[in-house]
Amino acid sequence: MSFVQLLDAIRALLPPEDYRLLCRITLEGATHLEVAKELGIDVIHFGIVFCILNSLGCCTPPVAVNLFGMANISGLSVGEITKGEMPFFIANLCVVLLIIFVPAVTAWVVG
Repeated sequence: MSFVQLLDAIRALLPPEDYRLLCRITLEGATHLEVAKELGIDVIHFGIVFCILNSLGCCTPPVAVNLFGMANISGLSVGEITKGEMPFFIANLCVVLLIIFVPAVTAWVVG
C-alpha cells in the first residue's frame, strides 16, 4: 500500500476537518521538522507543540473550522461562540506558552 492510498483510506474514515488537520500535519510537519532538527529542538517537544498549535488554529479565524462548524450547528453567531470559547482558548494558550518556555514539561510527560 502506497502512502497516498493510506491517506485516502484514512480520509474515508475521518470527518473533513480532521482530514484537513491530518494533511497539515503530514505536509507541513515534515518540512518544519527538518528546520527544528537543524535548530537543535527535540523532536518530541516539537511534535507536541506543533499538534497543540494546529488544534488552536482550528479554533481561531481565518481557518476556524471548529468555530464555524459550531456556529452552523448551534445557530449562534460566530461572535457569541467566540466569547464563550475565549476562556478555554486563553487556558490552552497558557499551556502552549508553558510547554514552549519550559521544555522539561514535555520530557516529564513523555517519560
